Amino acid sequence: MQTFDQSLLKLYMDGLIHYEDALRGADSQNDLRLAIKMECLRRGLEDPGAQSDGERQWRIQS
Repeated sequence: MQTFDQSLLKLYMDGLIHYEDALRGADSQNDLRLAIKMECLRRGLEDPGAQSDGERQWRIQS
């Protein structure tokens, strides 16, 4: 037996749904986002949730 979020993870990793659609349908967006990130790392794929070059990155300067 698997959870709904696990099903979304499998559908996303199989290329059947988009990242945003998977997150939109998730019971826990943060848990699914982390699961996708970990699975992408395991498979050596790019994390779709990583910031793009156009997004602002915040840094603490000392």
